[in-house]
Amino acid sequence: MSRLVRSFSFFVLVFVLLLSSSQPVRAEAKQFPDGSYQAGPFTVTFKEGKFQVTIASGAGVTGTYKVSGEQVEFTDQEGEFMCPDAPGKYSWKLDGEKIVLTLIDDPCEGRTQALTSEPLKKKTGQ
Repeated sequence: MSRLVRSFSFFVLVFVLLLSSSQPVRAEAKQFPDGSYQAGPFTVTFKEGKFQVTIASGAGVTGTYKVSGEQVEFTDQEGEFMCPDAPGKYSWKLDGEKIVLTLIDDPCEGRTQALTSEPLKKKTGQ
């Protein structure tokens, strides 16, 4: 019995040493999803670093976005609702088929309203 206990103890010790010496496994970084999303009267489309926000009348704004980890920065380029002051910074997370944006810093109230009034729900067929 003593030999069995020693063998088991040795196995546990080796197992613990292997676990403690191995490199931590990193979760794969999530990618900001392309597609069209709906939030109230706003349709927001993301594609390859560019975005477009439109409302039912067709008016809106286009620009670029840069993702860095869990943050995204929007810079308006043109459109009726363009906010030329400065880029807007938000944190983002995926919640199923929704993108949830949370304000970090943005001088443009309209952009903040369009992006954060409610989660951006993926439009069907996208």
